[in-house]
Amino acid sequence: MGVDFRLNVLGEQFTQVPDIFNEAKQKLSSKIEKWGYLSSKLDYFEVLGRSDLVVSTSLHEFFGVSIIEACMFGAYPILPNRLVYPELYPKECLYSTETQLVKKLKQICLRPKQFRLSRQTKSSEKFLSEIIDTRNYFDKFKWHVLKKDFISIFEL
Repeated sequence: MGVDFRLNVLGEQFTQVPDIFNEAKQKLSSKIEKWGYLSSKLDYFEVLGRSDLVVSTSLHEFFGVSIIEACMFGAYPILPNRLVYPELYPKECLYSTETQLVKKLKQICLRPKQFRLSRQTKSSEKFLSEIIDTRNYFDKFKWHVLKKDFISIFEL
């Protein structure tokens, strides 16, 4: 069964690129909308605003700012259960194995309309009922929320 999707792979490309990226770019060329670094922040935010999902397979991450940006623009995160992600994201957004990642992606991509609707209203369907709205999940990191704590720490 074919799954209809569009793909954006955003970010800087360094001199050593894992082979899987070149392979994916070639195999998924008909699905790719954007690939690589976008020099305009506005273009970057426009792509995030059109994205339903943000997926990471990172083996190295400090805080995951790009994932937070994507979430704030409405993308639902699917992230490895490692690095900083378990500290910042609800368990519903995490996967532990490649099989779990593929299963989550298939479940969402096979029913995109139901997925989008489930983010606004609670679904009774088991998998869709686990989908949570992460758009405001990171408000706790915004300056207007943290300002008073920083002021008290530095006694300003």
